[in-house]
Order: sequence, then C-alpha cells, then structure tokens
Amino acid sequence: MYIIDDTFFQSPNREIPNLNEADSKAFAQLEFIIDRECRLFMQNFLTDAEIVEFDSYLVNGLFPIVTTGIPQKWIDLVNGKDDWKGLVYTLGTSKNSLLADLVYYHYLVNEASYMTGVGDAKANPKGASLVNPTQRIVTVWNDFVSQYQGLSYMHNDRNYSLVGYLNSLNEVFDQSYVKIFCFKNQIGL
Repeated sequence: MYIIDDTFFQSPNREIPNLNEADSKAFAQLEFIIDRECRLFMQNFLTDAEIVEFDSYLVNGLFPIVTTGIPQKWIDLVNGKDDWKGLVYTLGTSKNSLLADLVYYHYLVNEASYMTGVGDAKANPKGASLVNPTQRIVTVWNDFVSQYQGLSYMHNDRNYSLVGYLNSLNEVFDQSYVKIFCFKNQIGL
C-alpha cells in the first residue's frame, strides 16, 4: 500500500468485488496497482528529493494519523488546507482520494480483459450480460484529471485541483515541471 489502502474501494462508485475474501486475487491485484501507480504518480509533481523526504514520514506505506514531527507541507498535501481537499479526504462516510480514482482507473483497465495462451480474452459469466466498460473507465479517468489539474490547467483552478494548490505554494514545492494529463472522451480517446 502507498498513501491509500483497500478501504478506499468500498464506496458504490469505486467498489471492487471480492476484496475481503481470503486469498483474494482482487486484493493482491489492487495492492500491486496501488503501490505501483501511486508511487509513479508522485513523480508527476514532486522532485526525487521531495519524494524521498515524503516517504521518510510514511508508516508501512501510509501517512500516519499522528503527525507530530512531520513538516506542515506534507500534512497539508495529504490532509488538505484551505481550498485544497488533500490527497486523502472523507465525504460523508466514504474515504476519497484522487489517488483512489487513478488506481481504480488502472484496475478497471487491467480487469477489462486478461491474457490467455491464445491471446486477450474476456470472461463470459453464466447468467450475466457483459457490458462495455469504456464509459466507467473514462468517467473515472476524467474525475482523476479534474482533481489533479482542474477542468482546465490554464485557469489555475486552485479551489479543486492539486496542480492549483501546488502552484500557490511555488516557494514550498519545486514546480519547475508538472505533468499535465488529457481528458478522455466516451470512445476512450
């Protein structure tokens, strides 16, 4: 796990079935995607030195609840400040995070098909009709991009986006580079 864990994937809009089953393939896959994608994501807006510093405050990959001794910039990045919600936040009883949307996107893409000895295949469950997952995948991706950079990175959308928050703190975080993502349309482009 890295910053988030499986508890972020129990809300109706981001549910992953079979996470709580013993020896769950879904749990192992989710854990792998969280660790890989969240670590890669941090490289989009933090320098290598900032990532090393940030990681030094994590406990078993997660940001601690007790933040004594942790610099305020990391507490605010994770838990939010002013108009920035934070990398992790709660809405009602549901845990939320732009990281969870990013991970869910990658989980959905990975689960859309699987590799067999003769090529890519989809499951064909008895008594169920398969639907095209593209709309869900695109919606989750666009939700992630909106939280990361706002509806338009040109408008410095500080109220809702990570990029806007970081731009307002350019004296705290090195913003010499920030990766910008493209929104996708309903045909997946």
